[in-house]
Amino acid sequence: MAERKRSATKKLEKLSMNPKTPMTKEQKEVTDWLKANVPTKKTKFLHSHVVDYFCGNKAIDLLMTDSQWAPTYTKGKVEIEEGQLVFDTREKCVEYMDSLLRYKMFHRAKKIPVAEKEKKEKKGKKKEEIVETVETKDDKTDTDMDKGSETGEEEKVEKTEKKKRKIRLDMHLEQIFVDSSDAYVWLYDPIPWYYWVFGGGICMVIIMFCLFPLWPRVIRRGTHWMATAAVGFLIGVLILGILKYMIFGVLYLLSARKFRFWIMPNLTKDVSFMASFWPLYEYTYTGEFIEEEGGDDVAQLESEEPATKTDNAVHEESDSNESGKSGFEFVEKNKDE
Repeated sequence: MAERKRSATKKLEKLSMNPKTPMTKEQKEVTDWLKANVPTKKTKFLHSHVVDYFCGNKAIDLLMTDSQWAPTYTKGKVEIEEGQLVFDTREKCVEYMDSLLRYKMFHRAKKIPVAEKEKKEKKGKKKEEIVETVETKDDKTDTDMDKGSETGEEEKVEKTEKKKRKIRLDMHLEQIFVDSSDAYVWLYDPIPWYYWVFGGGICMVIIMFCLFPLWPRVIRRGTHWMATAAVGFLIGVLILGILKYMIFGVLYLLSARKFRFWIMPNLTKDVSFMASFWPLYEYTYTGEFIEEEGGDDVAQLESEEPATKTDNAVHEESDSNESGKSGFEFVEKNKDE
């Protein structure tokens, strides 16, 4: 098996990277299916831009199992019709994928793991965050539960770090397709159908405006009034924006930088059309507030009223106590006599 793979790779190396014949419809269909169904990942390429890449062995597995070109077995044998493309062996898939690589549908890349220093720094930060979260939970849970949660969370973080190993890609010197976990960066980026629809619609609108002299008179008058209304609206918005800043500047200077008044504060902000006209005004005052004298007098009167009430209550209690004492003493004197 190893000798076959070596011989196949040598044959692929001899092929040119610039095929003279154009791509067939079948090859385009296969590339479209691969682009839509093969799982991709995103990462940085040459520390500059983000690219989508896939693994070679996963693409071969999907071609042989889930694609419309996968083999169909009857009584343990593969049914192959004349002129039909069937991926019955992995070697056949590798040759076909290599032909697509030479048509520059994708290219081979070299995986470069992230530096260990960056990984250690990230691990240290994550462990510190775990310790902080555990310290906040100490008041609610016992110490034994806290130790178990610390160890459990650290193990989870280590497992996720092992699974999510970050890599970066670099250009591979040997541009051949290999049945392995090597990364292959997509270069094929088809134009979606709705792009063509929108482009055609824009062209039709431009042609309609070019044919404006041939429009009916009623429609031309309507468009004229709509255009004048739109221009008037834009001029009004510009004038309002100028007045907004003039009023703000005048009030800001007259109030000694303490009063800030805005007319339609969202007019020049990056918000939606309706939100730019609401609220109508907004103001803030950062100076000292002067309280009215009448308010102070009312507050003093309110504070004095409960005090007088308490004094009257004390006097009434004292009078009742004295009267009770005098009656008790009179009864005692009569008994002695």
